[in-house]
Amino acid sequence: MLRKNHPTKARPQQKKSAAQKTTTIALVRSEKLSTEQLLENLKASGQVEIAAPNYQLKACKMPGDPYVTSQWALKNTGQSDGTPGADLHPERLWDKGTTGSSKVVAVVDTGIDYTHEDLISNMWVNPHQDKLPGKYGYDFVSEDAEPMDDNGHGTHCSGIIGASGNNGVGISGINQKIKLMALKMLDDDGYGELYNALRAYWYISDVQDLGVDVAAINNSYTEIPEDYTPPDAPKIKAMNQLFKRVMDITGEKGAVSFCCAGNDSEDNDRGLISPAGADSPYNIAVAASDPSGDLAPYSNYGKTSVDLAAPGSYILSTINEPSFTPGIYTPAQRAQLCDEFADYEEKDSLEPGKWGVPKNTNPSINYTYTLDQAHFFNTGKQSLKLQFTDVTKGLAFLQIPYTLKEKVGQVGTTYASLAIRGGLSKSGQPSSILVLDMG
Repeated sequence: MLRKNHPTKARPQQKKSAAQKTTTIALVRSEKLSTEQLLENLKASGQVEIAAPNYQLKACKMPGDPYVTSQWALKNTGQSDGTPGADLHPERLWDKGTTGSSKVVAVVDTGIDYTHEDLISNMWVNPHQDKLPGKYGYDFVSEDAEPMDDNGHGTHCSGIIGASGNNGVGISGINQKIKLMALKMLDDDGYGELYNALRAYWYISDVQDLGVDVAAINNSYTEIPEDYTPPDAPKIKAMNQLFKRVMDITGEKGAVSFCCAGNDSEDNDRGLISPAGADSPYNIAVAASDPSGDLAPYSNYGKTSVDLAAPGSYILSTINEPSFTPGIYTPAQRAQLCDEFADYEEKDSLEPGKWGVPKNTNPSINYTYTLDQAHFFNTGKQSLKLQFTDVTKGLAFLQIPYTLKEKVGQVGTTYASLAIRGGLSKSGQPSSILVLDMG
């Protein structure tokens, strides 16, 4: 079965690029043939240039803003055990007035929380809604014009790219005034289909035809093949050929694609990955670096298959729901929920269960905790640093005392990746539970 390959109401008659002149993307289904049989039939028809399974994709894991000192990628002073100076030095561009205000970045992900106070002013607003649906972009999962993030991954990526700068709220993105286009093709669990990723690219192509200046396309996801066999995987090669085609089309119109190199500690030169492996001159494969300026231990790498590394560990960014750690929220929200965030001082006791020190619920997990000069919210304060030893893959559950101003209902699971903070419970609520993924 063929399905319409993009949601446009009407496409303008404009000159096509060399790649676009010969490109039609469609989803084909069969109730009788297996995937292998259908692929063979399509290839044998003589009418199909590239055929690939509809693979499942998954999400890859200085200004006047109150938490900018915690953003080591912008200015690394040694926070998060980092190396001072191992950062992006964005002030060199900011001082020249380069903020990205005239450009659009398309975020192909789980959507964006376009109501977030640190993102809303930087959301792209579609000036051609009579021709192309969606005010801020499009949701290819639910087939509607509201690409709201129900996972968090896309919102986190968007904050890194373009959270508003010098607005007195939250953090600052690398591009302080960029416009963010939300293209949702991953669901609330962070999974999506190849076909919808390609449709997202076709949406971008249509936007470009309407005169919108899309400078970059962010793809923080990878493929999930059922029979991935490095280094020769024909299906992945076909998948990358499809991505190459759409990257060439949008690239010829001015957009560079940035793709996650993968977070599996694998050498991409020995195998294939998609879409980072698409052989397009407009595709840049990006690995992750840590605060020390080294390759992050989980990041994929490759001399010929990876183009560059960018900050990817201990990254403070926007999220799409309230959170204690390492969440970003307004002073009003903080005042509503907490008396204080347990910024540690030398006089504070490190007895488990007291003043924000976690009480381990799993005796098999060994860890120590010390005070650390690195701070994440208040200058001059300290954080509690956990160091785990002899840890096997799995989850560690820690009980974190906290201070609540008033009862706010049952406390749920809190996920932390930067600093553990809390205080003595004054409300009678149970201690919050911190879940650390040790794998």
